[in-house]
Amino acid sequence: ALFLIHIPLRIVAPCEVIPKEPVMITAPLEGIISEVIVRPGQKIVKNQQLFIYDKRVPLQELKVTQKQVQIIQSELNRAPTLSFKDAQPLSEIATLRIKLQKEQLRLDLAQYQVSKLEVKSPMNGIAMLDSPEQWRGKPVRIGERVLVVSNPKKTKVRLWIPESDNVILDRSKPLKIFLN
Repeated sequence: ALFLIHIPLRIVAPCEVIPKEPVMITAPLEGIISEVIVRPGQKIVKNQQLFIYDKRVPLQELKVTQKQVQIIQSELNRAPTLSFKDAQPLSEIATLRIKLQKEQLRLDLAQYQVSKLEVKSPMNGIAMLDSPEQWRGKPVRIGERVLVVSNPKKTKVRLWIPESDNVILDRSKPLKIFLN
């Protein structure tokens, strides 16, 4: 009679619900994070602000490079006029053009960095991070992970089954998980 009664297999093991296709939100540039706007578990819509960098240093660098480009541009514009009295400024025109190109590249980089000071979400989902307060005032490097955005409808469960309880699981049969 005992062989006819079906007793389901039960295993006690730690598990974790994890995102199936998470999107890692990394630091797009080096700097100091001023504030993380989202909270753990908060629903996020596409293009919503996630965190903001401290803007003081990049904005100051942008102003300096803009002034530097203006200075070199005015020197380059003045050189042909001064060449009527002396041949020296005429020979410096090629050097000034190279300096202008270099400063223009620095200006483009500074403008790019200013455009990346506010990081936005690339998709709808839920914010996954430990503590937003730990990021305030923290310097970050390019590519450092700040948070994860995941779609709550695309999740999976990770189980850590002890070796002594290791069994073959049939993927076609349903698996029930009871959370503590």
